[in-house]
Amino acid sequence: MTDRVLGTDTSHWSDSINFDTMYNAGAKFWITKATDADKASPFQYEDSKFMEFSTAAFQHGKLLTGCYHWLQASIDPIVAADYYLERYNRFFFDFPPILDFEETYTIQTGKFSDFSWRAQVWLDHVKKKTLKTPIIYTAKWYMDYFKSEYVSWMAEYPLWVADYTWYSSNVLKNPYYMPKTWSKQTMWQFSADKNNRGHEFGIKSDDICLDWYEGSYDNLLSFLGVTTPEPIPTPPTEPEPPTNEVILPKLKVIRNVNVRSSPSTSASIVGLHATGDTLDVLEIKPINAVSVWVRDELGWSAVVHYGIRYME
Repeated sequence: MTDRVLGTDTSHWSDSINFDTMYNAGAKFWITKATDADKASPFQYEDSKFMEFSTAAFQHGKLLTGCYHWLQASIDPIVAADYYLERYNRFFFDFPPILDFEETYTIQTGKFSDFSWRAQVWLDHVKKKTLKTPIIYTAKWYMDYFKSEYVSWMAEYPLWVADYTWYSSNVLKNPYYMPKTWSKQTMWQFSADKNNRGHEFGIKSDDICLDWYEGSYDNLLSFLGVTTPEPIPTPPTEPEPPTNEVILPKLKVIRNVNVRSSPSTSASIVGLHATGDTLDVLEIKPINAVSVWVRDELGWSAVVHYGIRYME
């Protein structure tokens, strides 16, 4: 039997997510929409559920995570890439960046060489910025509109194929329709609209996008470059006297973060550190493997808390 790992992908259309239900239904990874733009005007936007879903997923902590960008021709591809990376870098996503290549407005305009060029620029820029090879999500029906010379370069990127010719989760088969350029897929979105499995996987919407990673769970971890993190050691109860002077770091705030009376999100808020502020650290307190706090003259603030990074 061929090994495959089950996962899901979502957007604001999912409405709400119970990640315990999703995990208990067998999902091992979850990917959500991060960014998009208006198809005919240069207006970019973050998916309305991106922050809510991502924060909840990292607090749940059991699913491998990722997010994608929907490519549009209305935005300079480098500008679009940087806009996406602002969201991608807010969290420690396990999957590399993902580009959704399927905008139907391109079919209406007929500017296929232009759109493939935009994808190439976006992917190249993101790869250089992150040092990770992005994944391309697309389908045969869409790729058939493009001449081979426009898209042959895509072969260097892993394929996440959309093909709904098979719906069962009990019998392992293969995609029927494969897009040009690739001979095999890394991931397969095998079911989506009208599958009536949304509630089974913990979303409010009736339908949910379901995916296979082609390989074992260990293969997936290797593909993502993910290993089991070593727990951050807690400070000893009776610290030994220092043998020399301890030099504590300065940290730059990269995301607004509350200052609290003690290192806990339940503690009272006593101030705010804004993006761009620099802190003179007086004390460091690791809470666990996913939460580290520091104290400065104003109080305690999180450096990283359940996947969300606030300082560097």
